[in-house]
Amino acid sequence: MKNPPERSYPAIDGKHDWLQSDLKDWVTRRAGPEFAADRRSLEAGVGMSGQSRNWSVAGLVADGQTQAEISAGRPPSYQVAVKKADGTLDIIPSRIAFDPSNHIAEHGARLEERRQSANFLRPENNAGMPQP
Repeated sequence: MKNPPERSYPAIDGKHDWLQSDLKDWVTRRAGPEFAADRRSLEAGVGMSGQSRNWSVAGLVADGQTQAEISAGRPPSYQVAVKKADGTLDIIPSRIAFDPSNHIAEHGARLEERRQSANFLRPENNAGMPQP
């Protein structure tokens, strides 16, 4: 892909996993649940058990609009291609642009909790405890 989102959006805790999670949530809101609610019969065999998939993400499409947004210094948006249960490909009619702000805030909160825990365990914060 010429302009992947990993180039424009930050890694959080060294990873871009949040992009995939947000993408699946976005597609679910527009295309419905990823898996069908009904379960297949076990009579079909173990390989056929489980839920049938309604769609899977086939990929992001970086087009002219994506390039223009990157050139203008704005967060890029993408078209999303999905593979439907019948095997056909479809482009969802709206575009996705990712927002890392809530993921950054959650990561910051986790780091702050760790910092506070580490500070609590320092000897100067443990009054009454024997000092080395």
